Amino acid sequence: MKNSPLKKNNLYIMLFILLSFDAQSATVNNMLTLSPGIAMTDDITFNYADPGQVSVPVSVSMAYKFYAYNIPTDATWVIHKFVEEESGTEKVLATCTKIAWDSMNCTGQVKNYPGWYRESLIDGPVILPLNNTGSRRTKWCHYFRKADGGWFSGCLAEFQREPCKFTTTASNVSLTTYVAGSREDQATASVSWSCPQNERPKIEILDQTYSDDCQTSNEYQDVKNASGTDIAKYRVKLEGVCNDHTPAYASSGNITTRIYGKGVSAGTGTTSFVMRISLP
Repeated sequence: MKNSPLKKNNLYIMLFILLSFDAQSATVNNMLTLSPGIAMTDDITFNYADPGQVSVPVSVSMAYKFYAYNIPTDATWVIHKFVEEESGTEKVLATCTKIAWDSMNCTGQVKNYPGWYRESLIDGPVILPLNNTGSRRTKWCHYFRKADGGWFSGCLAEFQREPCKFTTTASNVSLTTYVAGSREDQATASVSWSCPQNERPKIEILDQTYSDDCQTSNEYQDVKNASGTDIAKYRVKLEGVCNDHTPAYASSGNITTRIYGKGVSAGTGTTSFVMRISLP
């Protein structure tokens, strides 16, 4: 199989193999206070969530509270938000409007506080994406309103989203086929991948008439010799990682590509296909 030009922002490995929740929004009515449920300090606790994301857990007890009477009458304030420093992206968790001297309506990622009258808190977990463009740096900081309109604040640790690494056992695969056509020969090539953060590569086979989902395909591609004569047909199948199949994410994995071929006429020739692995 022959090489293909590299394309920007995709990982290509030659066989040719090219490898390249948000919580529910709600409205809480007539509440007196809102609690963030997240410590207002740096290095906030988090967990890795789905591919390319982190999850910030929310506690049911928190010292900081925002009171309804701190908002001017009929005014609407953003009470709790996250801001990503690299991109400037904002994720607003709660916006509240004062409806009486001791009550407010809040919309966003909020829920009633368990066991307490007219007190609510941020609904968790808070899901935040990691940057996958530019410098790939991510630093999420969050802000919770003070009585004077300022902010309590704190940040997650800074992430530098490192690129995934891929290794392949074969960049070119030789396959012997038989003119009789009654025998289908096969060969394999393997690609291993590892990612510093939990990822879920999406696998595509290019230059084929189908997208592989770990189902056997009987659709063949032509192999031609130098003079353009069809001398064989081949098909490919992925094993080890399948689109829309479990596991949902991992830090490493292995992909086996099985190539099936059968002869059409005498001769030798070359062809290529490309597998693209892209990250979320």
